[in-house]
Amino acid sequence: AYTFTVVATNAAGTSPASAKSAAVTPKAPPSVTRVGGETRYDTAVAVSKATYPTPGVPVVYLANGGTFTDALAGAPAAAKLGGPVLLTSASSLPPVIAAELDRLNPARIVILGGNRVVSTTVEQQVRQIIAG
Repeated sequence: AYTFTVVATNAAGTSPASAKSAAVTPKAPPSVTRVGGETRYDTAVAVSKATYPTPGVPVVYLANGGTFTDALAGAPAAAKLGGPVLLTSASSLPPVIAAELDRLNPARIVILGGNRVVSTTVEQQVRQIIAG
């Protein structure tokens, strides 16, 4: 802890110094953690598991992992509503993502982007997972 004194003077130089402040303890620097995986899909799952360790999330947002614009657009909504953003390829759901969807057991899944970005095949695979 430390204290400090502020000296302020007027133009004539006649202002007294201020009283000592209360003790101040500097904050520790923020910690840095790396979360990653072998692929972007593995990384998305690692982030999901670290952030949502228990099943039963309200929502999962699913976006194409090759083009990040939809994932970036959906991330604030996912955070606000309490769910992760997971990534998929355009034409098929990666097994690691399918397993994470099954683990999360979301109440709702939002697919970001049109069917050229995330195909109807992926949508069907997602529907099969949630149908259980």
